[in-house]
Amino acid sequence: MANMGREQILIDRFGGIGSPYLRNEINSVSKYPLIRREIFTDAALQYWGQNPEKWEIPTRNAGIISQSNNRITVEELRKKLETNYQNYINRQGGK
Repeated sequence: MANMGREQILIDRFGGIGSPYLRNEINSVSKYPLIRREIFTDAALQYWGQNPEKWEIPTRNAGIISQSNNRITVEELRKKLETNYQNYINRQGGK
């Protein structure tokens, strides 16, 4: 439950389904019934910590996940995604 809740919180943090930062086409946890989503996200917050921006997640080239230099906070990841997306838009002529 905590993992699915964590994934849903991250989906929501990055703009939800349809965001240019995500490839997800569906939510991790359905919005209906709402109590189910709250149970999953509450479990994630209890397990992973109350501040999702400070959660550490492995980078794509993590290799050995236990090495701390292969982890990035959600806040740092969001900044990188926003920069990469803006660079992509600029290369496309600002469309």
